[in-house]
Amino acid sequence: MRPLLSSINKSIMKNLLLLVFLSSQICLAQQTVNVNKENATLTVGTESVPFIRATSKSQPEVEGSVYLNEEWTQASVTSLTNKKIIKLLARFNTYTNEVEILKEKDFVSLEPVSGISVILSGKKFVPLKLEPSAKTIFAESLVHGSLSLYKVYSAKVIKAATDASLLNIENKDRVVIQEKLYFKDSSGSFQILPKKSKKLLALFDENTQDFIKNEDLNLKKYADLVHAFIFYNKNTLVNQ
Repeated sequence: MRPLLSSINKSIMKNLLLLVFLSSQICLAQQTVNVNKENATLTVGTESVPFIRATSKSQPEVEGSVYLNEEWTQASVTSLTNKKIIKLLARFNTYTNEVEILKEKDFVSLEPVSGISVILSGKKFVPLKLEPSAKTIFAESLVHGSLSLYKVYSAKVIKAATDASLLNIENKDRVVIQEKLYFKDSSGSFQILPKKSKKLLALFDENTQDFIKNEDLNLKKYADLVHAFIFYNKNTLVNQ
């Protein structure tokens, strides 16, 4: 009888050990899903939308909009990792710097991992990480090359006057969308674009500086600035 009991106990122990092992593997698998961001592994959402994540639904209660375009617009999402292009309805939130996508009756956000880009309303959004912040955001890519130019959006809430009611003026906070330009040099570092003309001109090589002078470009003007960046990158590429 004892050998039989011993055999049963051994069988039970084996089953228990197997159950513990499988449970640990399941837990481990759940913990490691969507962690490998540095190697551009996209967050798994669904088969059709493989790189989505939850987003904060909390928005400031203000007059105006934190969105560049309030309406949902078709966007093209490209992943350089698996060379996949997906069409989605999306909008850009300047308060969270997220690309939100419409998913049935709710919305989620795209994960700003390396290798992903979004074309939305004629603008190209790419991941950007500005020091000292640990958060990666989406920013508009204006010029890409050895000297790249980016536009970073933010939403600033202008508080209503504390005595608005007494002064009989509108007693509402309002939101203002702001823009800042950043550049990335050949070393890969991101810096805010200088405001002074001399420092701005010093970003370019001699050929580009001559081009700016000959073409009478005003680097304070957005279109002229982009023109100068494009010329610099083309000129650098030719001379490599």
